[in-house]
Amino acid sequence: MARRLRQAIHGVFGLLSMVWLCTTIYLFTSVTLPTSSRENSSKKKILSDDESRKQDTSSGETTIVNNQVNLTGIYFPALDENGNPGYVHNATTLHNNPPVFDTSGIQCGLNDATMQLLTQRVYVDLAAHERANKLVLEGGGGKPRAKIFCHIYTTQKQRPRIQSIRETWGNRCDGFHAASTITDRSIDSVHIPHEGMEAYNNMWQKVRAMWSYVYVNYFDSYDWFHIGGDDMYVLVENLRLYLESEEIVTASNGGDQPLLLGQIFYQH
Repeated sequence: MARRLRQAIHGVFGLLSMVWLCTTIYLFTSVTLPTSSRENSSKKKILSDDESRKQDTSSGETTIVNNQVNLTGIYFPALDENGNPGYVHNATTLHNNPPVFDTSGIQCGLNDATMQLLTQRVYVDLAAHERANKLVLEGGGGKPRAKIFCHIYTTQKQRPRIQSIRETWGNRCDGFHAASTITDRSIDSVHIPHEGMEAYNNMWQKVRAMWSYVYVNYFDSYDWFHIGGDDMYVLVENLRLYLESEEIVTASNGGDQPLLLGQIFYQH
């Protein structure tokens, strides 16, 4: 399926999207911005210029003056373990130091629904994935692999889910964090404040704050941004191949055309 996911952030805040990919069996929301946009830093790189960002850590809000995006009242600095604002998580930690997959206590019935799903409906194209990696490593003219940042929305009470994601698919993303209600570096969770209560019916505010935080801190470092809940499983190998496919490269005009992959099911 295809290659570089890019979308102007001002068209994203306030919406949450979902997509079902039959070949990989997962739900995801994705937003990206073109490489060319990031390269034109004087006009489109919004967040690293001191003159374009003024952060008031006492109020927890940031005003970004820019002709493309205004994050006033949307961006709230993440809080560290002690509640101090301004925390920026090292999103490569999980990818560079993946934990061991702990299989203790896991019980799967013989030919139950889970096993049928894993053996009959899911196919991870590891052969194509390895070929793509080899082509890049050997300098065979292949372009660098698509860099994917994955972030999930969760709460501290779902800590076991976060750990399961870290041990399985999360570490295959180039960048990762879990937007939670506390910051815990040991599980890559980040406390990202948002407007309103921490409630399911207010999820759009949490997601909007997550996109703001990612845009401010990681915009220049990745090609694709993927968002979803703590109850999904992403086949990252298949996703990366899809994003690198001719279909998406063509749809994005070689990476210059902003793309949003998914389906809007709620808009505030």
